[in-house]
Amino acid sequence: MGQSSNDSFPTAMHISCAKVVVETTLPGLKKLHAALDAKADEFSKVIKIGRTHCQDATPLTLGQEFGGYAQQIEYGIERIERSLPALYRLALGGTAVGTGVSSRTINGYFSVSAMTVGTHCQNSHSYCLSTMYLPALITAQYGGGLRFCHR
Repeated sequence: MGQSSNDSFPTAMHISCAKVVVETTLPGLKKLHAALDAKADEFSKVIKIGRTHCQDATPLTLGQEFGGYAQQIEYGIERIERSLPALYRLALGGTAVGTGVSSRTINGYFSVSAMTVGTHCQNSHSYCLSTMYLPALITAQYGGGLRFCHR
């Protein structure tokens, strides 16, 4: 068949990551954003002291602080959403080093169709074969968008 674990493993990672991000991570972050935004409104009249980098005392509202938290979550959501189209590009057929050696392109198309029928994320995007296999084999680029969630 010419299939290699060097392209099937990254493909499985792309599909599973996209599924978790779309079905769990993004809805959770949107819920968190809404909660922080509501707290920003609720705390808009609560005054507190903030500290500058030189430790000067500066008044601000607790609402402003929570508004900043909400904005950071919104930026994170945007970064994650921008990374999703690259996750939908699959490396099937790229084989060992992304050259496609000893693989027929048609096998990748059939495999993508068969594999994604039951795994398609609930959004308007769909999985497809990458036009350039090598970038689809390298998945490190997606960690940056998610890293802020785990700190």
